[in-house]
Amino acid sequence: MDKFPTFSGFKPHIFQGLKTSADKLYLVKVLNKQGDIWEVENANGDAAIIEKGILKQVIKGEDVKRYLIDYSQNLYIIYPYTINREKATLLPIEELRESFPESWRYLKKHEEVLGARDRGKWKKRPDWYAYARSQNISTFLGPKFMLPYMTKELKLAFDPLGELFFVNITTGGYGVRFDIGRHSPYYILGLFNSKILNVWIKQLTNQFRGGYFAINKQAIERLPVITIDFTNPAEKAQHDRMVALVQQMLDLHRKLAEAKLDTERKVIERQLAATDRQIDALVY
Repeated sequence: MDKFPTFSGFKPHIFQGLKTSADKLYLVKVLNKQGDIWEVENANGDAAIIEKGILKQVIKGEDVKRYLIDYSQNLYIIYPYTINREKATLLPIEELRESFPESWRYLKKHEEVLGARDRGKWKKRPDWYAYARSQNISTFLGPKFMLPYMTKELKLAFDPLGELFFVNITTGGYGVRFDIGRHSPYYILGLFNSKILNVWIKQLTNQFRGGYFAINKQAIERLPVITIDFTNPAEKAQHDRMVALVQQMLDLHRKLAEAKLDTERKVIERQLAATDRQIDALVY
């Protein structure tokens, strides 16, 4: 396998989801959006009022489909941080209380549970409402690829607006950025969502019951991903063909989501399958 060019040649930055050590409190499902104040519910079933401005949208690994992202779970994370020059800084209590009073009341209500994290080490800390780990708090902001960790097939989707977060690794996954150069994100999507790379990565990962496998960073880096020589007309043509096919795939998925009639859906599904085969053939 190692005789092929690999994704490591793109010098990828592969980063894991946020680690709060209290996902049941920080992660909330939005029930109702009213202006800047949203009604939410946490994983314990507790309802609350939270300011829109302190929430960041979250998806789970299962929400990443081939090429697409499913937003229907309406998950968000309470994000008590400010970003300056790509660095995340915890909001001081005074600012949090003044700018986001409802969120502050929510966090204060759960101060005892948050303080008990990591064997109680947060209990006497002034930053007791911070996430348990500081890694990647700001890294997810910005355009990136989203790749689930635990999955039945290799799936990659693109977050062009850069607003999505994964939380933890087990139910989330990885954000991926790399030195893209002249390569289109659609080129990478076509490769990663192909049947060939799906078979390939299963040889590099641990298998679990139910057909699941866990993807690690090393496996991602070892996937065969060719860097296009754009001075070579044949290679450039292959790149551009891949981009066109993936754009067609995305357009068909949008049409499928909007289709009302079963007959219309069946026609689009056949077109999707045909486009998928063309992408697989090109990757091969």
